[in-house]
Amino acid sequence: MCRINKMKRMSNSASGFITIDFLFAFVIAMGFSTVLFAISFTLAMVEVGQYVTYAASRSFNPADATLSLQEANGIAKFNELVDRPVLKRILSSGWISLKSPMLADFSEEYGDDDQVFVGAQVQFEAKVLNFNVPFLGSTSNNPSTGKATLNSYLMREPSSEECRESFNRRRYEKLLELDDNYRQAKADPGAVLVTDNGC
Repeated sequence: MCRINKMKRMSNSASGFITIDFLFAFVIAMGFSTVLFAISFTLAMVEVGQYVTYAASRSFNPADATLSLQEANGIAKFNELVDRPVLKRILSSGWISLKSPMLADFSEEYGDDDQVFVGAQVQFEAKVLNFNVPFLGSTSNNPSTGKATLNSYLMREPSSEECRESFNRRRYEKLLELDDNYRQAKADPGAVLVTDNGC
C-alpha cells in the first residue's frame, strides 16, 4: 500500500513535465517551420524577380530611336510587371523588395575583355529572412543576409541615333579620306548619303 501511494505521489509530481516538454517542442517545431517557410517563400520570389529582370532586359534590348527610349522601354516593362495585383501586394508587405532596374553595360564588373554583359540588374532584398526564433535567437547577424543582385544580359541592339552618328557618319568620313573622288562627290549638291537600315 505504501509503495502504491509513493508511486502516485511521484506520478502527480511529474505530471507537469510532459506539458513543458510539449510546449518546448511545439515552439521549436513552429520556429523551424517558420524558417522553412521564409526560405521557400524567398526562393520562389527570387524566381519571380529573375523573370521580372529578364523581361526588363528583353524590353531594353530592341532597337529604338535613342538609347534613352530603350531604357524607358525596359523600365516601363519592369513597372508593368511589379504593378500586377499579386506581386504588388507581396512587395508592399515589406517582406520582399525589388528596386528599379539598372539598364547598362556591366562588362567592367566582370573584367572579361572577350564577353559583353549588357542588360538589366535588379537589387533584391528578402527582409522575410530576418526574424527571431524563440529559444534559438536571430536568423541573421549579417546585414547582407537576404540581399542579392538579379542579372539578365541579353545585349542591346544599337539605336537609330547610334547607327547614324557613331557608325554611318564615321564610315562616311573615312570613305571621304580614302580618295579625292569621294570628296568631290560630297561637294556635288546632288550627292546624298544613303545608308541601309542598320549598322
